[in-house]
Amino acid sequence: MITDEDTTKIVNKVIEANTRLFYDKYQMDKKFEGIRKDFSDLQISVVAFVKDTKDNAEEIKVVNSRVTTQETWIKQVGTKIGLEYKP
Repeated sequence: MITDEDTTKIVNKVIEANTRLFYDKYQMDKKFEGIRKDFSDLQISVVAFVKDTKDNAEEIKVVNSRVTTQETWIKQVGTKIGLEYKP
């Protein structure tokens, strides 16, 4: 037969297990606070990375245009002075 003492022990064990396995609202908020901050930091990093990537792509286009222009000038000068330009 189960006594009141046994019932109390069982209830205490269940309460202890629930305390270890499940979080209350305060504990959940505290855990998610860190996740929110990490996610915010990640978003900022991704935005900065995308901006840098876009800037680099634009810079490459500008440099490529300048190289093409200089190559054209070199070909023109080479033709005028009698040298062949071989890229």
